[in-house]
Parts: sequence; structure tokens; C-alpha cells
Amino acid sequence: MRLLVIANPNAGRGRCARLLPELRAWLGTTGHQIQWVISESREHLIHLARSGVKQPVDAVVACGGDGTAHYILQELVPSGVALGMIPVGTGNDWALGLGLPTDLRVACEILCRGKTKLIDVARAGEQFYVSVAGAGFDSEVNRLANQNSVWLRGKAVYVNAVFRTLSKFKPKRLEIEYDDHRFQGVAMFVAVGNLTSYGGGVKIVPQAQPDDGWLDVCIVKKTSRIELLRNLPLAYTGAHVHHPAIEMHRARRVTISSPDRMELFGDGEYLQDIPVTIEVIPQALRVIVP
Repeated sequence: MRLLVIANPNAGRGRCARLLPELRAWLGTTGHQIQWVISESREHLIHLARSGVKQPVDAVVACGGDGTAHYILQELVPSGVALGMIPVGTGNDWALGLGLPTDLRVACEILCRGKTKLIDVARAGEQFYVSVAGAGFDSEVNRLANQNSVWLRGKAVYVNAVFRTLSKFKPKRLEIEYDDHRFQGVAMFVAVGNLTSYGGGVKIVPQAQPDDGWLDVCIVKKTSRIELLRNLPLAYTGAHVHHPAIEMHRARRVTISSPDRMELFGDGEYLQDIPVTIEVIPQALRVIVP
């Protein structure tokens, strides 16, 4: 099997760079044709993926986090080339949602078996994403998390960003159309997911399935900062869905608009400002799975 591995040395606050020698050694013993390339920026990631799908490869492998996979995804969906993952990022919600192990040696073994599965992707404006996109409180947390200092790791990155965002956040005026229904009012945030979690394991749409042809929508209506903070731990198990301030829906097309300036983040990366229309594209990506 021929694999092109695109490694992002900055992923996981430098964790990828530290583990590269071990990862290369593990994959080097498999007998497969492995080509390694190292990205230097987001733009370079896209360039490497674009060049990679033109080669005779069986899969392009994202060695990094959700953001690394996100930029590679943009080139893979139109090409039909399969995506593999070595999850060495900060949140690794793609891996969680697709049942991929965080044990990196096992993840390398799975790559070499080459079993693939077709999954849905979401398209927000002109960009694709696979996990969850959010606008409002969660997108502001996401922005701060991406800017956090390198000494924080894993969930701590997002928890720190939550507390920093809480001190200044104001609820937003939102209009959300989901298929033939509409929500209009003041809300904390809206999340639209194809996988269950974001933010390093926050199961914001716990019923989401990556291959069912649906998007799962979570609307968190206006509530106090204390109430939001009190219920945050419930979201790690999905138990938050029973809270009276929360609406859960399913749709194939979601349009989000607001008179307030708001940003949309998906796969942990900035996608665009609101307004936006998000659509599900069924069976659009082949991924290597256990």
C-alpha cells in the first residue's frame, strides 16, 4: 500500500514534532511504501494535499490534529482519495468520533490494514468540515484556545479558554433555519455536528453519526454565565441535552444568521463569519478506520 503522510510539526503544541522519529520508525517496519512530507503552514498543508492526490497513492494521512485533517480534507473530498489519521493533536475529536485509538502505535497499525469506510462531510459556505462547527460562545472559546500558550495541553487548553471567555461573553441574537423549521431569539451559541464532539471531548451532539446523512444541531438559549459553567461538565457525557435551555434538532441544511458579528469555527479552525449555510454531503469521504 502507498501512503503519503503529511505531518504538521506544530500539532498538539509541538507533540507531533517530538514524536516524529518514533512514528517514522513504526511505519517504516510495515513493508508499505510510505512517503513523509512536513508542512510549514496552513497554506503549505493545502498545497501538499493538492499535490498528494495527484500522485498514485492509496491514502493521504494527516499526522497531526483536527486542524491538520481539516486542511487536507479540502483537497481529498473532490479527489476521492482516502484519508488516514495519526491523531497527535490537542483535541483529537475526529479520532474520537471515528473510533480511532489514541494509542499511536495501534493507530499506525490500523493505517497499514487499509480498511476504509465512507462517511458524510458538512459543507459550510465553500469549506468542508467533518466534526462540529459552532458560532457564539463556543467559537469565541475556540479562538482563544487556538491562541493559548504552549504550556497548556489537551483539555486544559479548552477549559482555560472557557473561563477567559465567560468573563466577557454576551448572548447573541440568532436566526437559525433547519430544514423547514426556524429558531429566532437570543442564544449563547449554536453547534452543528457530523461527529459527536469538539473541544477535546465535549459531546455537544451526542447522537451524531458520521454516515447517517444528517446534521445534528444543538441550540443553547440565553442563560446565565454561572448556569452555563455549571452545566459544562454534563456536556462531556452528553447529559446536557436534557437542560431546558437546550434544543436538539436534526437537519440536512442549516442556515445561521445574526445582526451581531459572529464567527463560525469548524474542526477547531476558523471557517467564516456569519451568515452561513451548512449542508450535509452524504458518503463524501473515505476514511481508514479500525
